[in-house]
Amino acid sequence: MLLVLLLAVSFVAVVIYSQEDLRQRVRQVYAELVKAEEEGADVAEAVYKLNEALQLIREAEETTNQTLKVELLSKAEALIDEVEASIPKLIEEGRIATRNRLIINAATAVSLVVAAILIYIYGPKLIWKTWIRLRKDWIVVVKEQKPEKKRKKRRK
Repeated sequence: MLLVLLLAVSFVAVVIYSQEDLRQRVRQVYAELVKAEEEGADVAEAVYKLNEALQLIREAEETTNQTLKVELLSKAEALIDEVEASIPKLIEEGRIATRNRLIINAATAVSLVVAAILIYIYGPKLIWKTWIRLRKDWIVVVKEQKPEKKRKKRRK
């Protein structure tokens, strides 16, 4: 009987320690996620999982059933472990995405400059060739002009 009582007390102490330990781990993992986001990573799903882990910890604190408490805390710990394991991959994906955005922006700027130069150089020539092609079949008719009468200057 004494052995069962000691085990129950130590089990409760481990669960209480585990709750605080899990909260501390959530804070640490969140700090790592902030750094990952600064690197350009998309951390929305990871933050959602951390929020879910916090909700499980909160539910575990509110329950009096020890079996349910252990189950909730183990689920929360699994979620925290999953998020913590995904952080290096998120950081790498963020760096790649940042690099790709930089390359795309630079290529767009260069393309616009090249297009502007080509239009400046070849634009007028192309416009005049097109204008001539469109009007090549036109016939120009010269109208006879009436001779102008010479006006006499008035004397004052």
